[in-house]
Amino acid sequence: MIDNSNNSWIEAVKQRNKTQKLLFQALKLDTEARTLLLEDITDPSIRTQVETLLLDEEERTRFMETSRKDLAPGDQINRIRIEKLLGQGGMGSVYLGFDEKLERQVAIKSIRPEHLQNPATQKRFEREAQILSKINHPSICQLYDYMETDEGDFLVLEFIKGQPLYQVPLTATQKLEVLRDLAAALAIAHEHGIVHRDLKPDNIMITDQGQLKVLDFGIAQSLSQPQPRQCNDEPVEAGDGLTQQGSLVGTIRYMSPEQAQGEIIGTASDRYALGIIGQEVFSHQAAYPVMETEQLLQDVRHGRHKPITGLPANVTQLLNDLTQVDPEYRPTAPETVARVQDIILAPQKKRQRRVKSMVGVAAFLLVSVLVWQWLQFNRQSDQNQRIKAYESQIKDLVEQSEQIYVLPIHPIEEEIGHLLEQAQLLFGTIHNDGSISETARQRLQGIIMLEAEYFNQAIPLLEAGHAEPALLAEAWTALYIEKASNFSDQHGLTATMQSESLRAQYLEPALKYIKLDQIEGNEVKPIYQAFVSSQTESLEAGLKAVNAILEGQHWNKKAVKLKALILSALAEQAREQGQWEQADFHPDPRRHRWIAPDRA
Repeated sequence: MIDNSNNSWIEAVKQRNKTQKLLFQALKLDTEARTLLLEDITDPSIRTQVETLLLDEEERTRFMETSRKDLAPGDQINRIRIEKLLGQGGMGSVYLGFDEKLERQVAIKSIRPEHLQNPATQKRFEREAQILSKINHPSICQLYDYMETDEGDFLVLEFIKGQPLYQVPLTATQKLEVLRDLAAALAIAHEHGIVHRDLKPDNIMITDQGQLKVLDFGIAQSLSQPQPRQCNDEPVEAGDGLTQQGSLVGTIRYMSPEQAQGEIIGTASDRYALGIIGQEVFSHQAAYPVMETEQLLQDVRHGRHKPITGLPANVTQLLNDLTQVDPEYRPTAPETVARVQDIILAPQKKRQRRVKSMVGVAAFLLVSVLVWQWLQFNRQSDQNQRIKAYESQIKDLVEQSEQIYVLPIHPIEEEIGHLLEQAQLLFGTIHNDGSISETARQRLQGIIMLEAEYFNQAIPLLEAGHAEPALLAEAWTALYIEKASNFSDQHGLTATMQSESLRAQYLEPALKYIKLDQIEGNEVKPIYQAFVSSQTESLEAGLKAVNAILEGQHWNKKAVKLKALILSALAEQAREQGQWEQADFHPDPRRHRWIAPDRA
């Protein structure tokens, strides 16, 4: 028996879907093309309904609301398969999809069908696609495609796996890096004549790898049409029908004063938002004391945010400059990048000045030290004898340093301080010894820096001093282990072992000098054999070799560091394979340097 009522319902659904499809097509056409489309509709009832919906906006809105259907897992949009809903907004929804052709996950941003009847809304959606297509920067979400379908319009975007900015715990240095990367992203956008206009923490993501990403250019504005009125000496465009002068677009808390007053804005408005975000990132408090809309709007219009307190002076000055009420006095995005980078590097520059100062003091004291050195070396006029004597002193300091740590636990500050004084005097003596060549001097100073574990400074000195491959192999190997350890702290051991940058910059030079040392006929040191095995054979082979070293030298610093790196890599490997017992390892190698006790 045939269920006629069910068949009728199915036919009604089919007719409604066909009507909806034709309506969406008609909304995108001009009058002439729309007339031709209607004439081609063979079903009189469908043609009549489409014509009615096109003429009656209220009826059309009701029809679209009842026809609206969110995408479901498994739905197909061209070559994109929908996996799940990520979020919803006023204009549409964002889904996680899978590009079956390119075999990658993507984010699908939709515009609701009912918005297609509003040309301004659709134009804003298209403009976001046009803006993103102009910008290519690692800190800006990439646009892959723009698709127009009968079901609606869709942006195919880079899928960003991470968390919003305010949900990520950051160190002081990481906060500065966020400010720098955000300014760098704005610099690229501004260079292409784009103002974001809605820069806020919700539109900033931090990926699982620690990369900053700026999202949502939906209300961004192009500065491509110069107008007589200008802001901060930058051309701006008149209203485009979407956000005319006098209307407010964006989020009030992060607007610039001129934006909150409904004025035409330029790139300086984004930089004000950058300053407000920076203030909140560093202070962990809202920049404005009130949240009530009317009072908040008045505060924003006059730039009455909370005073910035409790931060380093250079950070406070930068944030105050970015949030100047007058746009003309706000630093540009490139200037902000440079200033933040200077703040980040300030501690390192301070340490460099301190080292230079210490060398200067040592040089001042050398008058008396050289007398003592002359008495010691008055029978050694030959340069080689002097070099050997210096090498002997360096070796003696190293042995004293190592002896401190193999003795039973005891206060070591005084002993380390004494070694520090001797090392500084020796460095200065070598620096001012005119009886040895510049090449020999650089080699000796490179050895001191190597033993002090300042590998970055040791390598150029050793290379300039034509040092033996064995010394350069030791320096490059130690530098790679140090860089790999630091890199793994932020990106994980798997990413570290796979990093082409680390390999090219540090690992390959280490392997090159190890091989050169072998070619010269020298027996490869066990620590290098262990290191090479871990990198070219397997982690297990490297661990076996380093354990053999530690059986006879239980406090070999280089072996301890290499073992810690190998064990960490093995632990992460075990975690990835679900072998939790093998993954339960927490390396904590004891480190010390005799030339700088504050780094011990």
